[in-house]
Amino acid sequence: MSYLLAFLRIVVGLVFAVSFLGKLRNIDQFTQIITTFKIVPARWNHLTALFFLIGELTVVIFIIVGQHLLSVAFGLAVLLLLVFTTALVFVLARNIQTSCNCFGENENLVSKHDIWRNVSLLACAAGGWIIDYIGQERGFLAWTEYVMLSITAILFVAFITNLKEFTNLFQTA
Repeated sequence: MSYLLAFLRIVVGLVFAVSFLGKLRNIDQFTQIITTFKIVPARWNHLTALFFLIGELTVVIFIIVGQHLLSVAFGLAVLLLLVFTTALVFVLARNIQTSCNCFGENENLVSKHDIWRNVSLLACAAGGWIIDYIGQERGFLAWTEYVMLSITAILFVAFITNLKEFTNLFQTA
């Protein structure tokens, strides 16, 4: 397995695991955010929330299982990220003042940083799908290589999921 594919696999799996667990802790809050986004009819909000949770969990499970399910995991991740990003664009375009709660409950309002985060994650998922589709050698990495890739992936995920906070650090007063 290539280093890049392993890195992307860890990133996508970690992002969707954190997102799933964050939303699972408070499904009602996630359903309320879907209501606030005003994209689907209100009667479908709970079903939509369940659909997303099942989709995120499926990505995580398929990423872990790997092999022939890896392409499906990356493809589903791309699809979910496209839907999430489109929803965020609609929220910004309609000037709806709400938080994203993409990784669980928080008070940060949806912003362009959320779009950039999702585009970056979309690139990771699409890149993983392409690399897996091309069919690079499926050898195994040593556990030390996985540890180093995991540390790097965790740092990347911490950065990209907190992009707004990091960019605020570098803005002048």
